Amino acid sequence: MAKWRPRDVPKTIILTQVINHATEHRAQVMAILTQLGIEPPDLSSWSYFEGMN
Repeated sequence: MAKWRPRDVPKTIILTQVINHATEHRAQVMAILTQLGIEPPDLSSWSYFEGMN
């Protein structure tokens, strides 16, 4: 069994993981809403940006 040890990780890898993690949770929430018969909102970044203006 491998032991855990700290190591340096590039910031780009951390950022990529954060984005992928958030995307997975959005997909889960949208699937749940759909199963409940609720039309999920548009969660795209473009839609959010347009709503700010």
